[in-house]
Amino acid sequence: MPDIKSVLNINDVPMKEFGYSGNETYLSETGAIAHRVGIKDLGCRLMRVKPGNKAFPFHNHHTNEELVYVVEGTGTLRLGTDRHPIKAGDVLGFPAGGAEHAHQILNTSDADLVYLIMSTQNPVEVLEYPDSGKFGVMAGKAALQPQNAGFEFFGTRANGETGYWNGE
Repeated sequence: MPDIKSVLNINDVPMKEFGYSGNETYLSETGAIAHRVGIKDLGCRLMRVKPGNKAFPFHNHHTNEELVYVVEGTGTLRLGTDRHPIKAGDVLGFPAGGAEHAHQILNTSDADLVYLIMSTQNPVEVLEYPDSGKFGVMAGKAALQPQNAGFEFFGTRANGETGYWNGE
């Protein structure tokens, strides 16, 4: 019999709103999974994105990798300069690297899009945001979760410090 701490049904994941009130297309819900089942070195979050929305700006990671599993719904994956339809059952991989690995998942359907994001949890991360020309540097216990990072800085190469949602 497995330890009950190792089992969690995604329907039981507590969800909270995540997004940017300055741009209504960045509204979603997210729920932390990994730590709830005793995992410390691998990140896993459940995302629920309403029709016409997206959870995150177009971005690429320089140190962490992400793997996404589409649980429910359909949408569009923006990857580099291309767009690809996605649907339930699809697995998406985003290796660390430059703008050619920039990605964003959009709910282009009329129903919710639900997916799991799994990621490495390197303690230092550098992200780039090709649409807005920003970059972000995070360090600390949970570098991929800005609200939990010990240090974070968002800026542009030309103008210095800026906000995470600025330009989105």
